Amino acid sequence: MEEKKRDRLLFWDILKGIGIVSIVFGHSQNLGVAIRTVYYYHLAIFFFISGYLYKEERYGDAPFDFFARRLKNMWVPYFCYGGLFVLLHNLLSKYLLFLSDSDYGKKEMILAMTNTLFLRCPEGPSGAMWFVPLMLAAGTGFSVILWFCRNYLPDSFRPWAAAALCIGAGLFGTALIRREIFLNYHLQTALLMIPVYYSGYAVRTFKISLERYVTWYGAALCSGLFYYFLMFTGESVELSANQIPGGLNFYIISAAGIYLCCYVAKCLQKVPKTGKAAALIGRYSFDIMALHFLVFKICDRIYARMILEPAENQGGFPHSYPELHILYLVLGIVLPVLFAIGARKAIHGLGGMLRSRSGKSQVL
Repeated sequence: MEEKKRDRLLFWDILKGIGIVSIVFGHSQNLGVAIRTVYYYHLAIFFFISGYLYKEERYGDAPFDFFARRLKNMWVPYFCYGGLFVLLHNLLSKYLLFLSDSDYGKKEMILAMTNTLFLRCPEGPSGAMWFVPLMLAAGTGFSVILWFCRNYLPDSFRPWAAAALCIGAGLFGTALIRREIFLNYHLQTALLMIPVYYSGYAVRTFKISLERYVTWYGAALCSGLFYYFLMFTGESVELSANQIPGGLNFYIISAAGIYLCCYVAKCLQKVPKTGKAAALIGRYSFDIMALHFLVFKICDRIYARMILEPAENQGGFPHSYPELHILYLVLGIVLPVLFAIGARKAIHGLGGMLRSRSGKSQVL
């Protein structure tokens, strides 16, 4: 039983690894078709995973507890990374890694820290972290819908009502985006993603076996669907810019992308070393998301010095040199993972040392 549970958790870590690698790949490339491909699914996969991992027995009747728990888990790393970027603002601007109109004084520093406190970090390196409040809002919206169904609807009607309300929230979000009504913290996009969140929840709740239903011929069919959308519709997805395909196409292409990711994760799980590497990347997905833009610009800086390029040519965002695409991708994943592992070890070591000193002082 324990082995099956470990295998199941490994699968979802691998799936997160596929998602974050897709995000870094999309940000590190200038290839139009490649970027459009990964943008079809690279954010949706995280909502699907979160829906599957949602603990109904713990939070089904306590949506506020769910919000508080998710806020704590997301806010702490967000503020740590965002605060670090604020502190580094003047240094990064001095070396032209991230262009700025002016340096921060004390007043500007406090204002930027306050914005970061409310999940609105204004710094260039934190660009990918716009996703954090979106994930928090979508999960909370889903939790509230489930709470309402559990407490105010009969048992027999509950599953259908939850599905209908989640779909309704998604359609409402779609309508807002189509009418160009954009809310704070991308709340219109959070509504759009609630059905994707529900789909992960449904897989777990209704015990849908991914091992059985995720197959090579299903993956081939989804690949064909991707090809059709890429070559014949011209439709793209860019959630940060509120760009989605028309009608239900967003959900169709997201479902196909999630299915393909599940198939890849299923294959990687059968290759122990590769699977464990992908799972490790997945476990540090937040750190990669937070740091990969900074890694890109450090690569730009070093490369520019090597080829004696003028500093003014390093101002591209998120990167400046197309020839470094593979380097951006590899280092944009590896360096944040190494940094996160080292930081965690240092924090744990410091905590252990402080506890040891505290224990000695109490004895004395």
